[in-house]
Amino acid sequence: MRLANPPIVEVGVEFQFDPNPEKPPWDLPVAMPFIQRFQESLPHVEIVQAEEIRIEKRSSRGIPEKLSGKISLDHVKAQDKDERRRLEVGSDRMGYRLLRCGKEYPGFDSLLIEALDKLSQYVEHFHPTAVRGAALTYLDIVKIPVTPGEGVDLDDYFRLGLRVPDDPFGVLGGFSIKLIFPHSPRADGVLLVFATEPTTEDGALRFRMRWQGPCDGINSLGPDAISQRLEAAHEHMRKCFMACFTEKGLGLFDPTGCE
Repeated sequence: MRLANPPIVEVGVEFQFDPNPEKPPWDLPVAMPFIQRFQESLPHVEIVQAEEIRIEKRSSRGIPEKLSGKISLDHVKAQDKDERRRLEVGSDRMGYRLLRCGKEYPGFDSLLIEALDKLSQYVEHFHPTAVRGAALTYLDIVKIPVTPGEGVDLDDYFRLGLRVPDDPFGVLGGFSIKLIFPHSPRADGVLLVFATEPTTEDGALRFRMRWQGPCDGINSLGPDAISQRLEAAHEHMRKCFMACFTEKGLGLFDPTGCE
């Protein structure tokens, strides 16, 4: 079954690297030359810093009297003017994401091509010894139309078995749960965080599904090895996604009936 209008809001991939032993300490002068490679396509840059605070002395009442700290670079973001493509680079890690714009949703094939291009430039610039691992991520926002004053039985849409007794809990107001699906023969496990989203003026109920498909132990710089692991993670995640919904739930996404 193919979905003409899946609930995809964002799809991304994150890489973790084994660094070159001669790599200099991570800071802005190290990060920016790489970011500047993409200044024409990703011109908007944001610098994210981290602050470390250490308590060096406490009073007799346990109240800090003397603090010390330092500010360091966490990561740098670069995105295009339409905020549809985003590159994030940190110490021995890189992420690349595609974001939805209207009815045009990002797909895995586009992500894989663009992410592998960014990866090849990272390898050329920083010379890591290997891609240690990667993680494929999806963010879905599922919208269920409701009539004011009427409730919705989630079991009509989801196969995730979320039920609590009315007594003593009462009406379920919201939730956030984490589910871990076991690995398949060709892919690592899948992590799903399933939660309610605030209701907006259109009255629809909204549910957030944040997926992560890890690809641990890649230990290679070969694009074929990396893409094969990501493709396997994507296929496993797709099957898990489809299994989460009833026929009525899948009907929210305009199924076409063909693969």
